[in-house]
Amino acid sequence: MNRLTPILIIALFIGSFYIPITAGAGELDAVQRAKVLLRVLTYDRNLTSRLDGNNVVVKILFNPKNSASRSEKKAIVRAFTSLKSVSIKGNNLQVSEIAFSSAGDLKAVLSGGKVAAVYVCAGLESKLSGIRSATRSAKVASISGFEEMVRKGLSIAAVEVDGKGKIIVNLRSAKAEGMKLESSVLRLADVIR
Repeated sequence: MNRLTPILIIALFIGSFYIPITAGAGELDAVQRAKVLLRVLTYDRNLTSRLDGNNVVVKILFNPKNSASRSEKKAIVRAFTSLKSVSIKGNNLQVSEIAFSSAGDLKAVLSGGKVAAVYVCAGLESKLSGIRSATRSAKVASISGFEEMVRKGLSIAAVEVDGKGKIIVNLRSAKAEGMKLESSVLRLADVIR
């Protein structure tokens, strides 16, 4: 396979949709966001170390006291669940929710089993330091739909820029969480070093 083939596949995948802004400036539709984030996870060379058997486990972290967080959780759970038939490097997708209570509790949940990624919903901005600590300690990828969260230390976001999907990667955070992203996906992303 030509070295450019993975780059072209990702570019076509990301560039193949035009999504009107529905949730707010810079946000993709939940299904498109979930598709992009799952696609990025397939380009993590260390994904196999975070598999639970042959399952890619994605936990959806939300703030139960915040209505925007509960609303996003509902939409993103539905979006990831709609993609359960999609194979991720030959593995199945498993999705569940975590109501954030404390960084210590999150760390215990993440350390207790193989989790590939934690999707961080809106309403947890003030908790990012603790979330970051937990994901780094457990070597779990932190993903979101908000560029600002990635700028504050989460690993990956899928956002809308000029009507098209865009990947934002905080390379330092991704490495701290044990990710080893292929250069082909990094060339397509806005990389924060």
